[in-house]
Amino acid sequence: MSNMTSNQKEAEKATTNESAAAVKTNELAAKIQRNLEMMKQARDSEATGDFFKMQSGQKTVLQFTGDFEAVLREFQEKDAAGNVVKDKEGNIKMVKKLRYEYRVVDINQRDRGVMTWAVSKNVSKTIDEFLAEGFLNLKVSREGADMGTKYFFVPVAGTGNGKGV
Repeated sequence: MSNMTSNQKEAEKATTNESAAAVKTNELAAKIQRNLEMMKQARDSEATGDFFKMQSGQKTVLQFTGDFEAVLREFQEKDAAGNVVKDKEGNIKMVKKLRYEYRVVDINQRDRGVMTWAVSKNVSKTIDEFLAEGFLNLKVSREGADMGTKYFFVPVAGTGNGKGV
């Protein structure tokens, strides 16, 4: 009888362990689903609303709201060729960078509302020079990509006519 009791205890223990593993797996699956949804929302907001982005060759007129700040952000580290850098264990290396974020309205797409434009230190210096002179509207053009990106600015008088560049 003690063998049966022992076997029953082992079977009960195995069932309990399987149940705990199933619960952990379900919790992990739910966590992954939540995180996937948050990542999708972040990508969607970047493409459609919260963040302003320009492509090489694009030109537009931006109206600066006067709200701006320096923000420490975390990014994936990349090598000179633009490849993501990983450590010995294969984990993606992260690096913190100071980004200069300006709240802007794209005059050509006013319906998008106020967006955040995150730029580098050097681009920020150029923008700040125009803002210090009282220019809140700048015609902006972008050339190049990644580390070769260059922005060109021309001050625009008034609040913009919404007719484009």
